[in-house]
Amino acid sequence: MNSTNAGQNHYDVVILGAGYAGLMAALHLRGRKGPRRIALVNGEDQFVERSRLQESISKPVAARIPSIAALVAGTGIDFIRGDVAELDAEARRVRIVTASVERSVTFDRAMYALGSRTDVETVPGVDAYAYRLDPGDGLRSATALRAALNENARRPLRIIVVGGGVTAIEAAGEIKARWPQAEALGAFAPTDPEAVEPAFEIAEAAQGAGNAKEGKAALESAKAEVEKLVKNGQNPYTLYIAFGRDRIIPSQE
Repeated sequence: MNSTNAGQNHYDVVILGAGYAGLMAALHLRGRKGPRRIALVNGEDQFVERSRLQESISKPVAARIPSIAALVAGTGIDFIRGDVAELDAEARRVRIVTASVERSVTFDRAMYALGSRTDVETVPGVDAYAYRLDPGDGLRSATALRAALNENARRPLRIIVVGGGVTAIEAAGEIKARWPQAEALGAFAPTDPEAVEPAFEIAEAAQGAGNAKEGKAALESAKAEVEKLVKNGQNPYTLYIAFGRDRIIPSQE
């Protein structure tokens, strides 16, 4: 790397992640006119308002910040769209994979703000059966959940929300308001993930094309409820929604 490229790829501050914390930190630092060069790294250009994702269950939600690059244009903040492949703290270097190339940038200071995502790996069955409030059009995203709810609105529909935090409760409320005929079994406080495994077995027994995640009391109340229906020959279309436990996004993702 020649000296010109080295200068272009060196920043006073590199911020990894452009969620609430990362984006606000970049704008705050730039507003203070402190660091001369700031890089903001994020995998997507659209800003994800995670506190509003539960609203997208009932209807599409227009992005209020459709482009991070456009938002920071002219502020002196360099927006780099790409995934963080490696963070070398000792060398003060970040390796970033973009859509077309791989590049490395060096820094004086770095802020790690990549956030977290719903853990679908710890509990067997979560990945296959649980919807998450993920943005985009993935198979288990909020968009996919909305499609499943609309498609099965005329069928016996019961929702098991496993979680118990504010977002889980708000999601249950959104579903009940939009699909009043649906039976929401409740929002449950997250506990030992191993206690959730029987919930997935119930989903299979009930032939639920469902989705779910961790938490417990889903077992105690939902388990007895669903098993009774199965025993009586009723196979409700059961949807599981995953909340509760997050996994910090490692730098290589």
